[in-house]
Amino acid sequence: KLRIGKPVQLPDGVVVTSPKYLPQVFIISRGQRRPFSSPRTLELLGYQWSDVHHVPNTLLNLHPLGAAIEGALE
Repeated sequence: KLRIGKPVQLPDGVVVTSPKYLPQVFIISRGQRRPFSSPRTLELLGYQWSDVHHVPNTLLNLHPLGAAIEGALE
């Protein structure tokens, strides 16, 4: 028998956005989507724009919104 379980979520550490939230970018952390407070924060933390994965809205919405990621040097 095929069992239906919880939807598969994104793994922690993935940097993502979706059409609904553009231009906002998030990192998945402890199952939550945490927005970067600014584009500069993303860069200061060592991420590149090429690291951002574009995913469907439905997939990103499986992750509740968490606290924003603030850059220490902003």
